[in-house]
This record gives sequence, structure tokens and C-alpha cells, in this order.
Amino acid sequence: MLPSGFWRVAPLTLALALTAAMPTMSIQEAYRTIPQRQTPYNAGISRIRGAEQTYLTTVFELTDVATAIRTDAMRWLQSGARRGADPITSEQALKGVEDQLNALTPPRKLSGVHRALQGALFAHRQTIASWQRATDADLRVNMNQPEIQQAHRQIERAYRKLLTLYANEPEYNQQAFHDTLAALDFLPLKTQTAAPRP
Repeated sequence: MLPSGFWRVAPLTLALALTAAMPTMSIQEAYRTIPQRQTPYNAGISRIRGAEQTYLTTVFELTDVATAIRTDAMRWLQSGARRGADPITSEQALKGVEDQLNALTPPRKLSGVHRALQGALFAHRQTIASWQRATDADLRVNMNQPEIQQAHRQIERAYRKLLTLYANEPEYNQQAFHDTLAALDFLPLKTQTAAPRP
């Protein structure tokens, strides 16, 4: 049984529903475009159990969809509006993912991760919305844009919290934490090493 606040749909159904609402870029294509290694969280080897595992599995699916949306919007900007999804389409799609995240009730232990990801998606939406006002001469990504910096700080916060909470998680899944969140970020996310708990 899913905890209160989770969708009552199978993960595959959730992924299909989100993909249907997504712009033209697939998740796999987004990872290749960034480029970023794709390391899916593996619940089968995880030491995380119950509601926390269910929450993380769902959140990483949402994060991957958000990554594809923001990467497709960035492709639009960098191609001079010739390829990818325009900012209005992308901002609306990202709002849908943000709404799905906001509908979740995280386990108490993961509330800090949840708030950080909410902040990151909100900042990404603000970034993409600002591109609607871009002129032909200004079709580029400004990595110093305050919203990009804010999203980066929130993604870093989520990553650090995951490593602290799950220091004894298998190395593969710790890499998955990094790679999934690094793909969402416009800026490089430094790999950190969790100190295993005794």
C-alpha cells in the first residue's frame, strides 16, 4: 500500500503519463545531450525500505522528466529557436512535474530533500519563463542568472542531504543520487563521498 499522498498508479503508468506530457526530447536523449551518465536508482540493491524507497523511486522518475524538459528548452535557446520545445511549452510541462512533486507527502526523514527539489523546480520554471522574453540577439543561457544559481544551490542541498541520510547505501545508488541530480542541474554538481556510518 502506498503512503498517503502518493499516486495510486503503477510506476510504469506514472512514467507513461509524464512522458506523454513531455516535449519532444526523451529522457535518454536528454542525458546524451547534456552529456551526463545515466545511473538509475536501483531499488533492488537498496538498503532503503518502505515509504522512503517508494518516495525516492517516484521522485527520481519526476526528476528525470524535469531534466528532459529543461534540456529540451535549452536546446531551443541554443539553436536560435530552431529545435526543441519553446519556453511556453516547456514552462507548462515543467509546471506539471512541479505539481506532481508538490502533491507528494514525503516521509519526514526526506522533507528537507523534498523542499530542496521543490525549490529547484520552481527556479527552473522561472529560468525557462525568462527565455520567453529573449530576443534573437540574446538566445543564450546565462549561467550567472540568479534563478540558475538558486536551482544549483537547492540541487546541491538535496544531494548533500541524500548522502548524509543514506551514507551506507551501496556505491551504485550513491552514484545514482549524483548522476540524477547532476542531470537536472544547469551547473556542474561536484561528486561527494559519503562517510559510512558505523
